Amino acid sequence: MSTSTPPAAQRAAASTSSSGSGWILFAGLVTIVAGAYNALTGLSTITSDYGAIERAHDVLFSINVDTWAWFWLIVGVTQLVTGGLVLARNLWGLFFAVCGAVLSATVAVFAIFAWPVWAFSVLTLDLLIMYGLLTHRDSFD
Repeated sequence: MSTSTPPAAQRAAASTSSSGSGWILFAGLVTIVAGAYNALTGLSTITSDYGAIERAHDVLFSINVDTWAWFWLIVGVTQLVTGGLVLARNLWGLFFAVCGAVLSATVAVFAIFAWPVWAFSVLTLDLLIMYGLLTHRDSFD
């Protein structure tokens, strides 16, 4: 006699092990795309030399444009690493991704009257990332 697991139990075990993997994949990929965008934006601003970028100095409340660009380059690289950690189901990735989504959503709320389409788009993505990661946090080790 063999002691094998009944098919229903095998299906239940398989469904719980892959539960939420679509949400986690979504959160990881959106974090990577956002990181790539922010890193490339920062890098292009650092390497560009034309007048339109220098006029942004007034919009940034007199913050140096190069400092602003380095900030976004660092944020972008951090987001890229975080997205990789999320895809690897690392607990630190979960922590950094949720904190990043909360911070991003907060900034989007403050920008809602200046750039409503952008703000609602970012806010929606941030809320979906938080939902996907927090409802499936048991998938992280």
